[in-house]
Amino acid sequence: MKCFKLLIGLLFLLQFGSSHAQTEKKIQLNYQILDTVKVDGSRDWYKVVWLKDTFELGVQAREDKLFDKMITDPKEELSAEKIAKIRKLESQLNFAQNCYSYAMESYFKQDKKYAQNTFTQKSTINGPGIELLLNNSFEEIREFPCKPRRNLKQELQDHILLAFIDKSNNVSHLVYHNKGVFYSKNGGWKESQEFTLKELVVDNYWDTQKIRLYRFKE
Repeated sequence: MKCFKLLIGLLFLLQFGSSHAQTEKKIQLNYQILDTVKVDGSRDWYKVVWLKDTFELGVQAREDKLFDKMITDPKEELSAEKIAKIRKLESQLNFAQNCYSYAMESYFKQDKKYAQNTFTQKSTINGPGIELLLNNSFEEIREFPCKPRRNLKQELQDHILLAFIDKSNNVSHLVYHNKGVFYSKNGGWKESQEFTLKELVVDNYWDTQKIRLYRFKE
């Protein structure tokens, strides 16, 4: 009888563990490549479909392998020429991902339900592409003007994207915000974590007219 109860208990735990693991597993949002648009230096541009939107995605194709090869042996004494080449490659790798891709990657890393493999350290998306995604796959929560500057000190919701809107009403920059931290990447610079929105706008994107807040549509 005791063995029977133990067996029933074990089956219950296994069933609960399995169902719990299924609920914890994220839903993967994959993309599909439709065509190769062009090869631009070390970056390949593809026409892709992600969710219901079609846009161009640039993917770093070559420099990362060359960079890894150059620094494989840490004991090797590097010449000044080789150090210069490594620094140049490192700079090119930093340019592989822009602010739009980094903000999207950061958003889904923190999301509890969805995951994706479209936006990575090797990918970039242009302005029209990110605006298409924000308009169709995300919902606008609200927006506010950048002036007076005290507007930039207000409390913000967690787990949102902040689109910096310029004078032409375009998204000039995209940032992910969660728990008081702003995840940002500026051009070829490495990604950074900022703690004040005012510093981001005033120091780097001074022509921003308003901030628009987005969250992924369920």
